[in-house]
Amino acid sequence: MPFPEQVEYFDFVPEKLGRWTKENDIRTLAAARFKSPDDGRTVLILICVNPSAWGAATEARKHALRQDRITQAKRTLGDVLPCWRDYVEEPGNLTLAFRAKGQRTDPPHGGWGRDVARRTVASFPRPFAENTRTVQS
Repeated sequence: MPFPEQVEYFDFVPEKLGRWTKENDIRTLAAARFKSPDDGRTVLILICVNPSAWGAATEARKHALRQDRITQAKRTLGDVLPCWRDYVEEPGNLTLAFRAKGQRTDPPHGGWGRDVARRTVASFPRPFAENTRTVQS
């Protein structure tokens, strides 16, 4: 089965994680959106975390913990993207959500913070800095 030719990646930084509007205790760490080469539906994959993971740490430690989780989330996103078809259960556009360590979770019922992410369009799988272009929101 073919893979999507291009993917829109959403990158977050420790100071600006994606906030889920109806689930106050969840933040997006990494995301990707693409058109299915099978049927043209839009597929959105979110990698998230509960901010209690860094709880009562100092600000410097919270920053480091967030950065570690973002790095882990990008690895998880890279692992999930090639096998997204395994999670397709219903017709129509699809939103899949995973915890940073890879466990599937319910997708958000509202926004997921895409407005604070840096958007990059790249080939699939995601290459390094070359062959990518940043998209203005």
